Amino acid sequence: MFNRLSEETNHGPIMVNRNLGFLASARYGLTEDEMLDVLAADDAVWQDFASRAHHTPPARQLPVIVWSRLFLDLEPYLNERAAPGGNVMAFYHRQVAERAASLYLSDDERTLRHEALAKYFGKQSHWRNQAAMQANERKITELVRHQIGANALADLETTLTDSDFIAAKCTAGLVVDLESDYSHAIAALPEAQAELKEEALRQSDP
Repeated sequence: MFNRLSEETNHGPIMVNRNLGFLASARYGLTEDEMLDVLAADDAVWQDFASRAHHTPPARQLPVIVWSRLFLDLEPYLNERAAPGGNVMAFYHRQVAERAASLYLSDDERTLRHEALAKYFGKQSHWRNQAAMQANERKITELVRHQIGANALADLETTLTDSDFIAAKCTAGLVVDLESDYSHAIAALPEAQAELKEEALRQSDP
């Protein structure tokens, strides 16, 4: 199915690679607006779109139809699910998610997709409405995992020591999720990786 969708006469390899790669990289999934935004920011996607389009949009913004056509072909394998901050699109079948990840998230590709998503969410405010204490739950639940996936440890440290980020998490009732962020961050540190390897060696030593 992925090969058929990737044919030049269909959606093309770049569009399929990026759509499925971004979707497989997301923690919970992505909204349609998020998908369109990260696709438009991707140079390879934009060049591919420009080469196929009959005219170039006045702004760097992909027409919804570009995603919608592929979504209709993928719809039997996707579902809409509730996530912090709203409903998102995600893979319905675990096997499809695993296959997409194996095809489109090699080591380098995985890092690049996480980098793009970390940059996208990183530009957003922690708040949808700070005066009303409404947190931007999409950002505060996705950002840390993408910074870890991108190995952006300096950015990760900045995020997890940002009092505004912590306040938004707590205001949204995501204290347990915040603890999970710290746990995942600690596990991703080089020192932790070395300790984990040593522990694994001790466990395997007869």
